[in-house]
Amino acid sequence: IEELATMIHLGQVRILEESDIPITERASHRMLQNMHNQLTHQATHDDLTGLINRKEFEHELELALEMAKRNETTSLCAYLDLDQFKVINNTGGHAAGDKLLVTIARLLEDSLNAFSVKVARLGGDEFGLLVNDCDQDVGAKLIKKISDSVKALRFEWEDDVFSLTTSFGLYYMHKDTDTVT
Repeated sequence: IEELATMIHLGQVRILEESDIPITERASHRMLQNMHNQLTHQATHDDLTGLINRKEFEHELELALEMAKRNETTSLCAYLDLDQFKVINNTGGHAAGDKLLVTIARLLEDSLNAFSVKVARLGGDEFGLLVNDCDQDVGAKLIKKISDSVKALRFEWEDDVFSLTTSFGLYYMHKDTDTVT
């Protein structure tokens, strides 16, 4: 740093302002940066819901497991499956199924906005939830709240109204958890 400061002081090096860089280079750099950001987002997120995808969720689970081992905390890992999705998808078509998935994604985000949580679409009608630093009492109440919210939802498609339920699988990651698998 001292050497660089001396060279700047002696005029041997100068700091380029953005205006010193030709506009074509600035535009190219911005375009490449935007493309990089877009590709990174597409690689880690579900196109339909905007939630993180299975691969990114697994990465977040790895980070949570490392944190659990380092800080001796517990994190809730939950798997959610929509019980009537196939009926809605077959009755209303893929457009109805897609709308339902987006509706559920927003419901999950809204239900969990007070927590440090990752919500993922794992595939089809399956969602994953990761709540860091969450004990079993809080986790059970949270899952009950989500289950009740989904049950209260009346999904309307054309002339039909559908009721939904969910199935959950829960695991509390802790310092003795061997692997994410």
